[in-house]
Amino acid sequence: MKKRKNVCLHFLVVITCGAKRRPGLKAKVAWEYDQKEDVASPLPENQKAEVDIPRYRDVGAMHVHFYDGHKIKIVISKCFPRHPFYPMSPVDLAPWQSSGTKEDAREAAQRGGGSVDC
Repeated sequence: MKKRKNVCLHFLVVITCGAKRRPGLKAKVAWEYDQKEDVASPLPENQKAEVDIPRYRDVGAMHVHFYDGHKIKIVISKCFPRHPFYPMSPVDLAPWQSSGTKEDAREAAQRGGGSVDC
C-alpha cells in the first residue's frame, strides 16, 4: 500500500462560534481510521486531540485538516479551502490548491460574483 504524505482532508462541522473569539477556547477532536477491505495492514489506533481554536475575524465554518502523524489543524472561515483567500499557507493546504488567483477573486467580488472576506 502506497503511503500518501501530507494528506489534507477537510470536514465542515456545524458549530456556533461567538462573534468574538475568547482566548483559551479549545476543540476536542476524535477520529478513527478506515481502509479498503482488500488491504491487510493494521489500522492505527483511534486518535484524540485537544487544540486551540485559532483567531478568526468573522463567524464561519470550522474546517478540520488532518495530516500524517496524527496531526490536525483547525481553521474557522466562511470560505472553502480552494478559495484564493482561504486563511492557510499553500504548504499546509496541500494537496488542495486555490481555484484561482487573489486578483481574479477581487475582480469577481467587485462585479458582485464572489467574496474576498474569508
